[in-house]
Amino acid sequence: MGRLAPTILTLAALAAVGKGQTSNLVFQYIAQGQSGATQVAPFGTIIFPSSVIGKSTSVTFLGLNQGTASTALTQASISGPGFAMSGLPVNAFIAPGGSVQTLITFTPTSQGASTGTLTLTFQTGNNPPVTDVFVLSGTALASTFVLSYIVNPGGNQTGITAGQELAFPNASVGGANTATFVVANQGNGQGTLNAVTSSGPPFSVLGLPLLPASIDAQKELRFTIQFQPLVSGAASGSLKLDLGGSTITIVLSGKAVGANLTYNFTVGGNTSSLTPGQTLALGGAQVGSVTSVTVSVVNTGDAAGQVGTMSVTPAVFTIIGAPALPATLAPQKSITFTVQYSPTTSGTVTGQLQIDNALFLLSATALGAQFALTAQIADIVTFVANNAPINFPNTVVGGHIAATIDVSNTGNQPLTVSNIAVSGADFVGSSYPALPMVLQPGKDLTFNITFTPDTLGIRAGTLQIDGRTFPLQGSGNAPPPVPAVQFSGVPTQANPLQQPTISLKIAQPYAYDISGQLTLTFSSASFADDPAIQFATGGRTVNFTIPANSTNATFGSSSAMPFQTGTVSGTIAFTPILMVANVNVTPAPAPTTTVQIPSGPPQILSVRLGAQSTTSFELLVSGYAATRQVSNIQLQFNPTTGAPLKTSSLSVDASSAFNTWYQSTTSQQYGSQFTVSITIVVNGSITDVQSVTATVANSVGTSSAVSVNLR
Repeated sequence: MGRLAPTILTLAALAAVGKGQTSNLVFQYIAQGQSGATQVAPFGTIIFPSSVIGKSTSVTFLGLNQGTASTALTQASISGPGFAMSGLPVNAFIAPGGSVQTLITFTPTSQGASTGTLTLTFQTGNNPPVTDVFVLSGTALASTFVLSYIVNPGGNQTGITAGQELAFPNASVGGANTATFVVANQGNGQGTLNAVTSSGPPFSVLGLPLLPASIDAQKELRFTIQFQPLVSGAASGSLKLDLGGSTITIVLSGKAVGANLTYNFTVGGNTSSLTPGQTLALGGAQVGSVTSVTVSVVNTGDAAGQVGTMSVTPAVFTIIGAPALPATLAPQKSITFTVQYSPTTSGTVTGQLQIDNALFLLSATALGAQFALTAQIADIVTFVANNAPINFPNTVVGGHIAATIDVSNTGNQPLTVSNIAVSGADFVGSSYPALPMVLQPGKDLTFNITFTPDTLGIRAGTLQIDGRTFPLQGSGNAPPPVPAVQFSGVPTQANPLQQPTISLKIAQPYAYDISGQLTLTFSSASFADDPAIQFATGGRTVNFTIPANSTNATFGSSSAMPFQTGTVSGTIAFTPILMVANVNVTPAPAPTTTVQIPSGPPQILSVRLGAQSTTSFELLVSGYAATRQVSNIQLQFNPTTGAPLKTSSLSVDASSAFNTWYQSTTSQQYGSQFTVSITIVVNGSITDVQSVTATVANSVGTSSAVSVNLR
């Protein structure tokens, strides 16, 4: 810190007095092969592209004057192995906005990184000279090959050089030993493996890539050398590698020795020898139990032998306790393992035990019951494996198809069947035998499963027999089109307050049961519904059935369904929906029939007396107006005998009152029915009035006259 303080003070002083024009040098370089410039400050590093020994790379160095005064390059020097520059104009002036440049080359003479310096001295006016130093950095690339090998399996990696020996372990005649050969490039540049060849009949090269092959820095290439002797005794050969034009020779050596493998089997404490091709009998075993035989492989030869593979088939036989393979047997040494027999089904089983090229036949007997299931649909009988599905043919919804299920004991001991259950809405079991049932060997039991799909598509269920589960599968197909729907007994027009009937049928008998629903809808001519328009059973829907192979619809126990016509004019429509099970088979468009409730003049249903006094009486006129409109009520007073009446008739304007009534929500529950109260005040003797006759009128017409007696 003590030495930095004067420098800082000096710079500060220079800054204080430097008020004239100055230069402002900016430095850049462009590396070979690059299009853009890289800015570098004094004491920064100029990085050259990597090269190989003896070949040059370069950068173009530029100094740019971005100041206001010219400056002079007074000195320039370069140092460092392999670095050189050309074209730099020493003592040249660099005007404001001008530049100076030089080409610097790097030609490495040795592998690895090289550094140097570029030193430039500039002077601006009378200012002290300024020296800028730049660090030069380049790298020389070269490959460095290191050879090694690994004796398989599990050998250590061992380095090897030209002229050294790669010795293989002794190999059995007809056997093979291998070594993995490793060519590693530990340099910093790419190298090339041009060729690999081997000599000597027992030696061969395996797993080579397409040559020549490039090996990047710090990468490696591996291949295999195999020693496979066909005759006993020592063998020699060589391995030649062309690495980047240089040939390296490796000596190969190995020895072939002989082995003699024999085979012993121990069953029930008795040991015997067998030769390949003979049969080993394991005896009988209960289904679900395990029996075993001990196998020994002994090398009785004078050289090491090898067991490379062993296998056993079928799956009821398994190998237990086998050594890791391949296993090498020294002379007079052996390996031992166990072959287990675990039967799952009864009967005689044969198999094979294979030890390398030695094949032994196996035989055993499994004791136990054997469950077997078949399904017969029509004339086709199918064996069904445990837990496998039972497939039913595609069946029309509304129809059915039955399968006869046969459970048999194909084993050699009794089989007990305790429970049979069928689930799934579309599947029904029947004709079950009494359970539990014991099936002796060769005996069976049968029952039925019926598939009745109630909707389209895949349907599923389950057959459970004790612990065994068999999926049930089938598909519901669309029923055939329903014949034309016909209506009968229904009038095309009906008056209010009637109860006609409607009947329904199809044109021809249909093969499947049809269930349906008949819907009544009402379209009012006066924009007001009439809840009294409904079926006699209540509501506006009613269910019906058409049994298979018939034509007439049945509503409960009747073939005709009454309905009420109400009191409002409009159109009553009947539309059926027909279903086979859960599939809609209604013809399209849906069949419809209509009943017209005509408009007409109001109708009086009754005229009654209400409250009475000595000077007045109340008339109650009840009726209906199908158009829901009443304009006038006409009253005719009839005198008692001999009594004169000053007023014999009276016209009542009822438009406002009836409009108010029919527009109210209360009136809607009564359709067009009404009861109107009219109070008559008598000026004179009320006894002079014998009776009153009433008519009701609207824009369509006038009702029939209805009278009521006061006396």
